[in-house]
Amino acid sequence: MWIQVLAIIKKHLKSIISENIEGATFVKSPRAYESKQVVCEKLLEMSISDLREHQNEEDDVKCIANAATILRKQLTRNDQWKFTGSRSLTEFQSPPMLTSFLRWLLLGTKSKDVKGKRDDSSAKSVNIVLQQILHNFKIDQQISYKPVSDAGFRNQIETPLSIGLALTIHKKTRSKGLVNVLSQLQIGCSYDKVVNIEKHIVC
Repeated sequence: MWIQVLAIIKKHLKSIISENIEGATFVKSPRAYESKQVVCEKLLEMSISDLREHQNEEDDVKCIANAATILRKQLTRNDQWKFTGSRSLTEFQSPPMLTSFLRWLLLGTKSKDVKGKRDDSSAKSVNIVLQQILHNFKIDQQISYKPVSDAGFRNQIETPLSIGLALTIHKKTRSKGLVNVLSQLQIGCSYDKVVNIEKHIVC
């Protein structure tokens, strides 16, 4: 008797679910001892879509990590520019792969079609961001080093922007405070560096 009652309940339950849940269907369970399972097509499609999107995001993150590894290897091997006088400001050579990557990132992969003044402006934008990255780039040894006391990173890569900007500000204002602000913002070199360069130029 109880088996008959359960069969009737299941039958009516299926009708109620089918009538009230749009797209609900009943599929056979992979396990022989389980009843049929309820599947909603819309929810199933959403779940599959979310899963694919999540997988795509993971693939994208891996791709970005691989690109960062490649760029870091080039920057580590890249010859570091050094300020040796005003002429050396024009001798700075941008790492080619980082230059291409930043141009694609900032302007898109169709930026080769940009000409004239727009191309000049775009090149300046890429160059400024590139020098900022170089100035703040840290090799693996710097990252893994653990100082005894809490201290910031000591060595920074010099660039025409970090040196030239700090020198220009100090020349025009003679302000140690403004030079220190640039240094604290990781834009310019330290005040001590500026003073040493100026002493060298005078000598």
